[in-house]
Parts: sequence; C-alpha cells; structure tokens
Amino acid sequence: MKVLVTARQLSLDKTSEGICSSKFILALSRAGYEVSCLTSDDIAGTDPAISSVPWLESVRIKHIKSYGDDGAWTRLARLTESLAAGGNAGAYARRKINGAIQYATGYRPYYWGQVDLWYRALRQEVETEKPDLIFVRAAGQEFEPHMAMLRWRPPVPWIANYHDPYPLSLYPRPYCHRYPLISGWQESVHRKILAAAHALTFPSRRLLEWVLRDDLEQYRRKALVIPHLATDLPEPDSAIETFKLPVLKSDDFTIVHTGTLLGERDPRVLLRGFLDFIKQDGEKRERAHLVFVGRVFGEARQHLTQSEWSQLIGPENLVCLDQRINYHRAIEIAKSAVSVVILEANAAESPFFPAKLADYLRLRKPILALSPRMSVVADILGPDYQLRVAPDDSHGVTSALNTLWAHWTTGRLSELVPSQSILDSMSEAAVLAKLECVFDRSLAC
Repeated sequence: MKVLVTARQLSLDKTSEGICSSKFILALSRAGYEVSCLTSDDIAGTDPAISSVPWLESVRIKHIKSYGDDGAWTRLARLTESLAAGGNAGAYARRKINGAIQYATGYRPYYWGQVDLWYRALRQEVETEKPDLIFVRAAGQEFEPHMAMLRWRPPVPWIANYHDPYPLSLYPRPYCHRYPLISGWQESVHRKILAAAHALTFPSRRLLEWVLRDDLEQYRRKALVIPHLATDLPEPDSAIETFKLPVLKSDDFTIVHTGTLLGERDPRVLLRGFLDFIKQDGEKRERAHLVFVGRVFGEARQHLTQSEWSQLIGPENLVCLDQRINYHRAIEIAKSAVSVVILEANAAESPFFPAKLADYLRLRKPILALSPRMSVVADILGPDYQLRVAPDDSHGVTSALNTLWAHWTTGRLSELVPSQSILDSMSEAAVLAKLECVFDRSLAC
C-alpha cells in the first residue's frame, strides 16, 4: 500500500512533532508500506530533487517548496515583510495589513501562503505518485496541511491526525487564549476538517473526547486512538555540540527533566518539594540532584534561576541546561538518571500526551509525574501509580522523592517502573495493528 504522509516537522531537536512524525513514518516503512512524505521542514532541503533525511533513509521525502513558492498569498507576505524594512512607518503598515487580514480570515498572509504551498504540493504529489491514502499530520497551531486538504476533493481517502487540540481557543486553561473574530474563523476551519476527513486519529482517548465533544460527538464514529510510539530512532551523524553536557554519577540520586519547558509549566512546586527533600538530612543534600535539560521559556526560566527555591537549592543540587539539545543526547542523560520527570501545567484537565512519556516508558525508569488527576499521563500510568502528584502539591513531591529514595537505597527501583503492558500498548506492533484498522476503514469509505 502506498501512503503519503504530511509532516510539518521532521527534525528531532526542535519539537515533539518532529520526533513523533519520524517514528510514525519509520514504523510504516519498516512494516512494508511504500511511504512518501511531504514536509515544510528545511532539514529536507528545498531542491526539486528528491531529498533525504538521515534517520529516514528508506523514505522518499520532498519539501513543499520544491513544487514552487510563488502564490498570491506568498507574494503578499513578502510584500508586507518588505514594508518592515522601511523603518517604523513600514513596520506599522505591516502590522495593520497583517492584522486586518487576520481579523477578516482568521490567519495572516504568511499562514495562507503556507496553505497554498501545501495545496500545490499535495495535488501534484497525488497526481504523479498516486498514493492509496493520505495521512495528514500536524501539531500545535500549525494546521496548514489540514487546511490545504479542504481546498479540493482528493481522489483517495485522507486521515486527519490531531496531535493537540485545535485551535488555541479550544485548549484547556492556562493555555487557552481567545481572540475576537480570529478564534471564530479558526474554529470554523477546525469543524470543516472534522467533517471532511475520512477518518480522525488522536494519540489518546482523553484528547479524542476533549476535541469531539458537544455537537462534535457525531464524529467519534470515525475517530480512533493511535498512541505515540515508544520506539527508538536511528541516530544520525550529529553536529558538534558546543556546550558541555552534565555528567551524572551512577552513585548519585539524580532526577532529570528533558525537553522544552513552556512558561505555563511552573517548576516552583517541583523546586520547593525538592528543597524540602534535600533539607531532611546531609546525605540527601550531598547526593541528590535535580537536572533540567532543554529549552526553558517564559516565567519558567526565571523560576529555575531566580526564584526563592532555586536560590536555596543552589547550583550543586540544581542544574539547568537551557539550550536546545540533541534528542539522542537527552535520551542518554535520562538513561543515567534514577528517575525522570514530567511537569504539566496546573489545570483541571490535561488532554495532552507528552511525547517524552513514550520515551520515558521505553527507558524503563520510574517517572515522577506532576500531572493533574484528569490527564493523559494519569490515564496511562494508572490511578494507583505512586509517583504521580498534583502539579500544585509540593508536599506530594517531597513524599514521592522519599519513596524514590527508599526504593533506590534498597535496590527496589524496579517496583516503581510503570508496567510492561503500558509499554507494550505503544510498541510498533500494537500501533501498526491499530493503523491497519484505520487504513481499512478509510479505504472502505
């Protein structure tokens, strides 16, 4: 079967979408599907010749710009950008033009230009390569491939994947932001995508039910859960890294958080709980370390470096490497830790499936999860998992760290590792079996 996959990102070191899309594409290729991929990630190159991504060598990959990039919206976007070069007056004109178009349509000219590129690439790719179906991936607020699919009626079925809710106005608090007129336009696009796609996929049941609620429940009949893959990726030849990675001693009690930390994810509760933990006795102060590896944004950066608790913990016990880091290096660091950390925003409900959770499960490590009771993380780890605490419960963090310490010092850490059955449910075999059901259902439409 020939499957065309869209992937805005393929890079492993920028967003979780790149990691998840790469794992997905590689799994399809390994299973014998004839996979081709359209991407807007510059890692694939924009030359019309067939591109190659090192960890996806068996997959035919083409950049959407290889089909041309001179549409009307793209020209308008370039024009508005050129205005900004004309000083304050030009920058003001650009803001006004972009704002007027966004209020009138929901999106800025650049975004519509990207939709044009995707539309042109998709049509030409389908006409020339004749895939059996199209699997449309995207993440966050980047739904240009989905929007491009609304511009035509393709001759083959297409599947719309939702990595996150869409648009931002339909996110849970504290992520949710609603903008007059703009959000209404974007929600209308979202509804059209749900109606047009032959099938819908979500990484978790909770996200499926979050997105398809109220009058959108009618689309649950064509929706299926395809979890993130808990598999590895081939390691490409890495560029020389200009920063020094932390060295974790095997006889130290090290807790590691990897990946991007957004401003909505407040680390202060974790810091306070960790501080109370190391203050209990001298050995904990000497041997316990909390390590953050990856980009830190917004208020989270200030909390990690300037808050009362970070100052009291001190640099000997708190390490923050606030830089984009190679995906495989981050995995290596996590392997050396006693426990890994998931830190979510303090919310009533979290429909997000953190991509790092799949990697953490693969490493067979205890997971200290600061996650709401109603969350994908809690659903996966189970109601009785000892190391899940509420994101606002510093005492719970201290208690969980004491549990980890007790098991670590007595050689019983394996008792805190999530069950093998959870990992099995995200294996390549399990996910491919579910995908086969999605493909069969779509082709039968």
